[in-house]
Amino acid sequence: MTKTAIKKRGDKLIVAAQNRQLDVVNRLLKLSKSVNLQNKIGNTALIQAAMYGYSGIVNRLLDCKQIDVNVKNRVGWTALIYAAMYGHSDIVNRLLDCKNIDVNFQDKYENTALIYASKYRNSDVVNRLTEFQKKQIHEGFELSYSHGSLYVPVDLIKLIIDFCV
Repeated sequence: MTKTAIKKRGDKLIVAAQNRQLDVVNRLLKLSKSVNLQNKIGNTALIQAAMYGYSGIVNRLLDCKQIDVNVKNRVGWTALIYAAMYGHSDIVNRLLDCKNIDVNFQDKYENTALIYASKYRNSDVVNRLTEFQKKQIHEGFELSYSHGSLYVPVDLIKLIIDFCV
């Protein structure tokens, strides 16, 4: 398949995701593995679906092995940032289930998904992102301790988490 054909399928995939056409998304994914292609402003099908709150399409795209959940557009916004910004809690939860999600990614304005969720007063998303970050910090300390490289008392870990998040 030529690069032009792949690009056209990628554009169609993005438009189908944006227009909530799950059947078209399914057909295009069977024809091409280029799930991470970006349009002129840098959005992927995942970013478009997350922005509009189309959880069915987000779920289908996240089932693709090649999906990169951390792709950013020209402004530096990711699917997680859009979902957090627009208060799509179900999509935020699904993205947080992805092993390699970067919740601390900063856009070109140095804002994160948590900052946008807070700015737009999406309290459910703020709470979920905060809990996720607390869990990451705690797991980081546990991992260091299990490898014998660091011991930090539990009460100190709690203070660190409360201070950081």
